[in-house]
Amino acid sequence: SAPQLISGEGGTASDPQLVADGHGNAILAWSHLNQASPAYRVIWAARFNGGTRQWEAPRVVSHADGSHSTFARVASDGRGRVVIAWRRTDGVNDSLWWTQGWSSTSHRWSPPSRADSVHAPSGTIGSLAVGLSSKDRRIIMAWSARFSAASTVPAICARAFGLSLPPLQDQARIISNTNGDPL
Repeated sequence: SAPQLISGEGGTASDPQLVADGHGNAILAWSHLNQASPAYRVIWAARFNGGTRQWEAPRVVSHADGSHSTFARVASDGRGRVVIAWRRTDGVNDSLWWTQGWSSTSHRWSPPSRADSVHAPSGTIGSLAVGLSSKDRRIIMAWSARFSAASTVPAICARAFGLSLPPLQDQARIISNTNGDPL
């Protein structure tokens, strides 16, 4: 098929991430810098409907409140459930957020939920990875973070939590120290 424009809103779209959902559909997520004043980034998502072979209208899945949402990552359990995770920054603090949607019975996105703990050390979040287990409906996330401006080596944090549980039920677990050594 011919290429199709998905992100038609004014601004700059970047960092597209794509996953198949196991039912012939796909979810595309990306970060979009809008042209508002002041400009800020939001995460958009669009679904390719395998039945109609058409892209459905894109939707904003992150906060649209002036914070910057970047590093969208997408995972599927192969049974139609999809999770999108991203980094959000308000200019001072970084945090991790997620939404779930597009199951075989629901074609909508859940409200954004925080994935890291509000009690975790604050710092700068770098790279992010997300997975979704089909067996026990758990989201698995990993990310790098520097917990202070003086830190030269990021630590790796990981977290697994159930989709049906409140998002902060399990605390983030640091799996390397600030020197980069495994714990």
